[in-house]
Amino acid sequence: MKTLIVCYSFSGNTKKAASRLADQIGADFVQLRTVGSSVRIFSLIGGMIRACFRRAQEVMPLEEDVASYQRIVVAGPVWAGRPAPALQGFIQQYALEGKITCGLLTCDNDGRGAMSFLRKELEAAQSSCANVIAIRAEPAMLRALHSGKVQFSSQKDGKLSLQAAKEGAEDALLRDMCMQEGQEK
Repeated sequence: MKTLIVCYSFSGNTKKAASRLADQIGADFVQLRTVGSSVRIFSLIGGMIRACFRRAQEVMPLEEDVASYQRIVVAGPVWAGRPAPALQGFIQQYALEGKITCGLLTCDNDGRGAMSFLRKELEAAQSSCANVIAIRAEPAMLRALHSGKVQFSSQKDGKLSLQAAKEGAEDALLRDMCMQEGQEK
């Protein structure tokens, strides 16, 4: 399935996870850029305010032809309990109707509310949202992804998942640092 990972990353943590996902499932990768302030602190403050009020952030046009992909994975951080506004901007600016979509969120704590919000946004765009997962952007999780101890996988139905490279090896890390829809707290 031809897949495009569309990533917004402010600190670089989401980019690390999303680029690892792209490598592991053989997807194309593009980083979103927002329209607006070039001063980093103002960009962050404006993004946080937009997140609080559930407002989208306009994104720069992509060179990639989104229409040529069957599955789109939208990746970004959680700000103020919501997906970063650039993700909403992408969803609103690009035609996702009829596409299989997934979400990958990075967060500090519990990303379940943001997962639900992102799913609703993707479904409102008339896409078929296979699933949304969130991972804690903590050094142990990012190291496990980078080293290959924890790996992304893609299933035939379009869903994404995270699993330990060796059975039982990283179960505690996955349980503590990964949130998947339908999973108990």
